[in-house]
Amino acid sequence: MLNNKKDLKIAALAAFLIALLAIPIINNLGLPPFLKSFGTLGISTALFIFTVAGFLLLNFLSRWFPILRQITKFTIVGGLNTFLDFAVLNFLIASSGMVSGAGFGFSKGISFIVATINSYFWNRHWTFESRNREE
Repeated sequence: MLNNKKDLKIAALAAFLIALLAIPIINNLGLPPFLKSFGTLGISTALFIFTVAGFLLLNFLSRWFPILRQITKFTIVGGLNTFLDFAVLNFLIASSGMVSGAGFGFSKGISFIVATINSYFWNRHWTFESRNREE
C-alpha cells in the first residue's frame, strides 16, 4: 500500500518527463541494431513503465526497509536530472552547431545548471520534504 498517493502521481509525472526527454536523445544517438525493432517510442515507453514499476516495487519494500522510500525518490529525481541535462545539451548543440571547444563547454555548463536547479527543486519539495516545515 502506498503511504501517499501524491508520491505515486509525482513519480508518474517524473517518469513521463523522463520518457519525453528520452525521445530526442534516442533520436540523436541513433539506435543500435538490436534495439531498432523497439523504436524510439517503444524505448521511451519502456523507460516510463520501468520507472513507475520500480517506484511501486521499492515503495512496497519500504514497509520493511523504510529508507528505500527516500532512496527510490532520490534515484528517480537523479534519472530525471540526467535526462534533462542530456536533453538541454542536445538542444543547445542542435541550435548552435558547436560540438567542441568553448562553445560546447558553455552549452554543457548551461545544461548542468538547468539540471542542478531542477534537482534542487525536486529534492527539496519531494525527496526530502519535511512534514513539519516551519516557513
